[in-house]
Amino acid sequence: MTREILNAEEGVIRYSSLNEINFIAYGHASEEYHNELYGALQKVTDLWSIAEFDNELLNKWKCPQDKGWFNSKRNTLEKLTIHSYIRNCIHHPENAINQKKYTDEELERSIKEMRNLLSKFKTTAD
Repeated sequence: MTREILNAEEGVIRYSSLNEINFIAYGHASEEYHNELYGALQKVTDLWSIAEFDNELLNKWKCPQDKGWFNSKRNTLEKLTIHSYIRNCIHHPENAINQKKYTDEELERSIKEMRNLLSKFKTTAD
């Protein structure tokens, strides 16, 4: 029996990741992979605060800040990109107001957009 790999893509993070392999090989979008990509983008851009990340990087790439995140510590509603919104949902499970108010499609879209952004940084760095 002959096996063929279709639609194989190159990895975009700089270390081996089973989450990335699962996404490339099987199309499995996971919160863990999203988290890895977000961190990898923060590292290559040296933008560590969410405000810097959203305003200085993602707006330049035309990613809208169209998700409302209720910051329970400040009692404010913040506008975030889908990327930062999902990141906050992963990192702040104690915030009951915002618990996973995103779809599987939004998670997949966010992952694809961050992979695209990272591949652009990878080609300029290589």
